[in-house]
Amino acid sequence: MILISLDTVGADHMSLYGYPRRTTPFLSRLAREWVTFENASSNGGYTLPSHFSMFTGAFPTTHGIVDAGGTSVLSPKLRTLAEYLKEAGYATHWMGPVDSRWLDHRRGLARGMDFKTDPGGGRDVEQRLVTAALRKLASKKFFLFFHTYLAHTPYFPKPPHDRAFGGSSRDELRLEPGKWGDADRFLKAFDFSRAEDRARFQALYDGALLDVDERLESFIGGLKALGLYDDALIVITGDHGDEFWEHGAIFHTQLHRELLHVPLLMKLPGVAPARVSEPVLSVDIVPTVLEALGLAGGPNVDGKSLLGLARGVPLRRESYATATTMGQTAIWDRKWKLILSDAGEAQLFDLEGDPKERENVSSAHSGVVLAMRTALEALRLRRMR
Repeated sequence: MILISLDTVGADHMSLYGYPRRTTPFLSRLAREWVTFENASSNGGYTLPSHFSMFTGAFPTTHGIVDAGGTSVLSPKLRTLAEYLKEAGYATHWMGPVDSRWLDHRRGLARGMDFKTDPGGGRDVEQRLVTAALRKLASKKFFLFFHTYLAHTPYFPKPPHDRAFGGSSRDELRLEPGKWGDADRFLKAFDFSRAEDRARFQALYDGALLDVDERLESFIGGLKALGLYDDALIVITGDHGDEFWEHGAIFHTQLHRELLHVPLLMKLPGVAPARVSEPVLSVDIVPTVLEALGLAGGPNVDGKSLLGLARGVPLRRESYATATTMGQTAIWDRKWKLILSDAGEAQLFDLEGDPKERENVSSAHSGVVLAMRTALEALRLRRMR
C-alpha cells in the first residue's frame, strides 16, 4: 500500500481537474486507469493538521494537533494508518522530511513507522533512494508513505518548467535553487501591486506542478519496473492548495475552496476506473484503505470508506465536516459553510448557489450561523471513546 502526499498541490490548478494550463499531463493519463475524486476536500489548511487528519481519519476537532510548534501529542485513543498496517503484518516506511515542525514526528505523526528516509533538508527524496527502499520491501507486505514539497513556496520549478507558463528562471530571481531560507528573498523579487508580477508568481507555481507531475511519472515508472505496480493499492492526494488572491491573500491562510480543494486519486485493485463527483474528504482515506485491505478500523474515525462510492454506491454522510488552519476553523455540509476566525468573526457561504465562496451571507442567515457554531462547539467538546 502506497500513500503519496503532494504538499501544496491544489486541484484548482491541475489540468486533470479542468485548469486551462497543461500542468498535470501524466496524472491526466493516469486518471483514466484509476478512480478520480473530483470534489475532495482537505481537512487542514496547512501541512500539520491536514496530515494528522490524513493519517488518522479524524477531523482536527478530534485529533487536536493544529498548532505548528506546539507540544501536544496525538492521543493513544487515535491510531495512525501505519499502526493499523503494522499490526496487520506490513513493513512500514516513511519517505520525506522527518523533523519539520510541519510534519512533527515527536507529536505522533509517524507512529507505527519502521523506517524513515529523510531528504536531508531537501524538498524531495530522490528516485534512486525510493527504488532502493522498494527493493528491500518488495518481498513482503509493505506500506510506503511518500511526501514531496516540490510545489511549496518558494516556487523553484526546474528548467524548462520555470518558463513554461511565463515564469522566471532562478538566475533572473537571483536565488539559489531549492533553498528554503530563500523564502523572504523570493517574495521580495515580486511587486504584487503589478499585474505582471502577480501573473509571473502564479506561473511559477504552475511550473512547479509540472515538476510534481514529472516526479510522479518517475515514481510510478519505478514501481512498474520493479513489478510492484499491478497489485498495489495506491493513493495520491494533496494536503492543501495555495491561494492566489481569490479572497485577497496568497499562500495558505484562509479556509476557502481554493485552499481545501485537493486532488484525490486511488488505484483500487478490482475496482474499475471512474470519475466520482460526490464530495469526499481527506479523512476518508484511512477507512477506505482499511476496507480495501480487509482490515477493521478503530474508534474515533470521522471519515467514511469510499470503496462503495468508487463502485457506484451512493455515500451517506450525515455529519458536518471540519477543517482548521492557523487562525481559522471551518465547518460545512452540502448546503452551508461557516468559517470562524479565532477572534470569533463569522463568514457564511451558500455552497449550492456560491460554490466559489464569494459572498458572505452570515448577516442574512444568523440562525444558520448559530446552529453551525453550536455544532462546531459540540465537535470540539466531544470526548474520544
